[in-house]
Amino acid sequence: MSIQPVLSKRIADYKSLPPAQTAMVQIMAVNVDYCRLYAMINWLADLGFKNDNGRKFTSAGIQPLQKELIAKGLLLKSSKGICCPESIRRQAVHDALMENKFTQIAEVIQKNMALPARHTRANQFENYQQVIHSFQIAVFTHTSMDEINSIVKFSKHFFREEYYENNLYVHVVNSPFSRKLIEKVHPEIRLEVLVNLLNAVGRSLEPADTILHYITDSYRSVINGKSEVLLVFSHYLTCGDTTSARSLLADLEENLKPDQLSHTGWLEFISGNYPQARNLFGQGIKLLKKRAGKRKMFFQGYAGVFHLLSLLETGERKHLQEAIDFIDIAKKNNYPFLPLVEAMRPIFQDQLGITGSEISPLNVYNFEQRPLDFLIINLALSWYDKNKARLNIQKLTRLRDQSLEKGYFWLAAEFSALLSTLGQSRNTNKQIAAKLHKSCNTVSCINIVRNQPKWKKTLNGLLNITGSENSSSNKAEQRLVWLFSHNEKYSYCYISPRLQRLNKKGQWTKGRPVALKNLYRNHLTMDGLTEQDHKVCQSIKEEYYRTSWRYGSTEYEFNNDIALPALVGHPLLFLEDAHGVRVELVLSEPELRIRKEKGKLKLSMFPSGIGSTEEKIQVIKDTPTRFKVIRFTRDHDKIVEIMGDKGLIIPKAGEKLARQVADSLASVVTIHSDIETSRKAKTIEADSRPHAHIIPYQDGIQLEFLVKPCGTDGSSFRPGKGGKSVLTEIKGKKIQAVRDFNKEKKCKIRLFMPALP
Repeated sequence: MSIQPVLSKRIADYKSLPPAQTAMVQIMAVNVDYCRLYAMINWLADLGFKNDNGRKFTSAGIQPLQKELIAKGLLLKSSKGICCPESIRRQAVHDALMENKFTQIAEVIQKNMALPARHTRANQFENYQQVIHSFQIAVFTHTSMDEINSIVKFSKHFFREEYYENNLYVHVVNSPFSRKLIEKVHPEIRLEVLVNLLNAVGRSLEPADTILHYITDSYRSVINGKSEVLLVFSHYLTCGDTTSARSLLADLEENLKPDQLSHTGWLEFISGNYPQARNLFGQGIKLLKKRAGKRKMFFQGYAGVFHLLSLLETGERKHLQEAIDFIDIAKKNNYPFLPLVEAMRPIFQDQLGITGSEISPLNVYNFEQRPLDFLIINLALSWYDKNKARLNIQKLTRLRDQSLEKGYFWLAAEFSALLSTLGQSRNTNKQIAAKLHKSCNTVSCINIVRNQPKWKKTLNGLLNITGSENSSSNKAEQRLVWLFSHNEKYSYCYISPRLQRLNKKGQWTKGRPVALKNLYRNHLTMDGLTEQDHKVCQSIKEEYYRTSWRYGSTEYEFNNDIALPALVGHPLLFLEDAHGVRVELVLSEPELRIRKEKGKLKLSMFPSGIGSTEEKIQVIKDTPTRFKVIRFTRDHDKIVEIMGDKGLIIPKAGEKLARQVADSLASVVTIHSDIETSRKAKTIEADSRPHAHIIPYQDGIQLEFLVKPCGTDGSSFRPGKGGKSVLTEIKGKKIQAVRDFNKEKKCKIRLFMPALP
């Protein structure tokens, strides 16, 4: 059975209802969400409806009316309660508005279900039906946009998928659009509601002629020269009406001059006048900087996106780098179009020969609900990797067909050009694109990126080594330093970042602490950070902890398994207790120690207790300023699992087998042994020279002597302490050094001989 006859019958049944049942349907249409029977009884009473005896409806009295409405398909019933089906809801809302009953019904409903508070960050809605309920009441009863904008903001954040699939403006005000319906919106906010509706309809590729005609007929003199013109302009461009679009920009107010320049640049770009477009964009940026008094500014709307494309078209290094700088500005200031421009970054990096992130399918899918965004990101993907772009051919075709059907001819032209270059019905789509672009007086931007041979990208990559990266670091007026503290008892360390700035004397300040939240979100755009700093910042974790049903807190912390190895060799790592003392972190491995104890041998791993922790990194103090970052592997875990946390004690008779074990494990762990081990290892003369480590201590200094039997790359020991034989693997070779304890102690004493009386 066809849907239309069923719908027509339901509307006819609704129109013929007696007043009480009409009110029941209209109440549920305004409420949108499910409700219980007792709520309906109270609402009817508040609206003044009574039964045949002139009394308030009871549960028994209202149930027959409800059952009749359910039988006619005018109400739906479920375990959640009753609601109005979407097929009849819009008609019922329209009638309530035309009969001037909507406001009274809304007030009655809100006695028990008030609109959520705007000034809270917690989600006030249980489902998207409640969002529509609140938005609908706000649009038709309020005189300010504050509540409406707040609800939209909530829905974007907490109901993102539902919002883009079922836009609030389209759902409530365009169902369908009519002059009578929009004039039920208060005059104080009607124009802004209309402009937002036009923007939403364009994103949904819904017909917009009636909305556009209403705006231009009713508000032409009001919007002339005002900011509302810019959204109408954007709509004209996606439809390919460049003549109407150009006429809108002629009389913009002086305070909108940057917008006039940027939007004219957008118009010139799609018309194929690329140098003129870049010139206009450049003028707009200069004016923005001058008016804001800032050195770093960028456009915040689609004009900014097309500015990036105009820079991409030149293929010149300075313009490509300029585009990346603009993307960094957008990221630092969290511009509204940040996801789109950030997703475009890899195409600029690729053209510069910079190894960066790829345009992933996930990034592309994030823009499916916004046709213009989806077009731009797929254009970038086709320039970056056509094979990946071909995965979206089905969606691109659907959007092209929808754009063509609904009158968005410039969009349809570019979708067709993209499909052609991806090999989909190449000739047919090429002809469609050419015909549409001719009618729009526009030129396709599909060919603005020229394929570079691999050798050119490689050479561009080499230029980056001594080009922009070095020059930017030399100009940095700030830098990130890291403070390091270590608890020897618990083998625990703590790192904290500080941001230092150059003062007028050219000296670095003491520095101020930097919040991990700031680094987590903004490290890519912060000046003065090195590649090593970025790697450390990438180890920051964001953890959300729910503290109650609606509330929670977000905490940020380092993942030390990633952060500590990233800090190895960092030139700006200092002691927490002595900011002027540099710390050296070195990667190392656990040690297997073989000690003689009371006529027996004890085998143990150091650090001990590895198997009891989930962390794969431990930090051990080697010298006062040198710390070993010991990374544990599965092999190390197996050794601990077999020997146990406390080690293994074996009799003297097991010495031969212990040597074999040490030889076998030398490639996995460093061996510190009181017995000579491998004949396979190269024996070197142990270095007995003491190494003096001097660090500040209170008002003086602290001096400590250590020896390095296997050289500077090996482990450190106090003179005369530790294993007599050290077996390790350095640069892929097994090396054994047999220490001379007496010589180590004498060398230490000789250092003090000249100072003795």
